Amino acid sequence: MPWTRQARTRLAAELDAAAATQTQAATEGRQAAATTTDPLTRAQATAAAQLLTDQADQATADATAIREGTDPADLGYAALRPHYHPAPSTSRSS
Repeated sequence: MPWTRQARTRLAAELDAAAATQTQAATEGRQAAATTTDPLTRAQATAAAQLLTDQADQATADATAIREGTDPADLGYAALRPHYHPAPSTSRSS
């Protein structure tokens, strides 16, 4: 199913929102890493913050590419469409 203009716009907006959330979480993770005295906790918080930053950067790049005309399918996004399943038959054949 091809992506409609409305679906592309919505996906780009959702990617921007996800990127903002991930950026905020990364900032909080870095703050947690900076204030902990436990080396393992610091390393885990730092690594998690870096992963979130990388994901936010990718989401932002994807949103920009989509706005500039790249087909979301080329970026690995599947166009979801409703799946229709026929209702089970209640009649019996004799």
